[in-house]
Amino acid sequence: MINNIILILKGFCIGIANLIPGVSGGTMALILGIYEKLIFSLKKLDLKFLFPLGAGAGLAILSGAKLVPHLLDTYPEYTFALFLGLIVASLKVPYRKIERKGLREAIVVILSFILAFYIAGLESKTVFSGNKLIVVAGFFGMTAMLLPGISGSAILLILGAYRPVLKAISSFDFTTILPFALGLLLGVIFFVLVFSFLLKRYHSLSMAFLVGLMMGSLRAIIPNKFNIYILFFFAWGMGAIFILERTAFKRKTN
Repeated sequence: MINNIILILKGFCIGIANLIPGVSGGTMALILGIYEKLIFSLKKLDLKFLFPLGAGAGLAILSGAKLVPHLLDTYPEYTFALFLGLIVASLKVPYRKIERKGLREAIVVILSFILAFYIAGLESKTVFSGNKLIVVAGFFGMTAMLLPGISGSAILLILGAYRPVLKAISSFDFTTILPFALGLLLGVIFFVLVFSFLLKRYHSLSMAFLVGLMMGSLRAIIPNKFNIYILFFFAWGMGAIFILERTAFKRKTN
């Protein structure tokens, strides 16, 4: 019972992260220490793990579909500073999992950093009108959501589908939700098959790839201004990672 509650809370954190452009649900899964288990559970359809996690994520998306855009419009610097602290402090998570730290891994970090840095700098474009190619938006959005460092919400924002999708979710507009959900499903199937293979065959290179993506993605969430409050939220984000690590360590030792 306790484990299910913890999974629901972790799913809620992943769901909130997926709503914020510049932040990836995959990054949050890494921060929470469940990324690899999530990928392999999706491949095996481990519902005991996926159901409470998905319930938490779904609850976050439904409750945050109106709140998160409001926070981003009203307090963008503070919101981004918080997640900047979370991501900077959690870079050590995938780095520790790189068993072999050689030239190949360094090259992969650099190339994935350049990729994420470039994507993070792209501007929003109006690609979609109504439901046009909304399945494609769901596919690329979900692929990015599962990939740490590439924000699914940022991809939707670039494609011009972010606000329409959130509006559809908050108003239960199934003419948009259903084709978008189909795209999400196709994205999950594609990503899990490919990345689970890479994690098994090329684990160190895969982790190096994630480190570069997370570093490059920081471009999207660096606040435009700095003051004592921005530093406070940044420190709060870093402190949250320290608390999560301490809690996880205590659970392992008990």
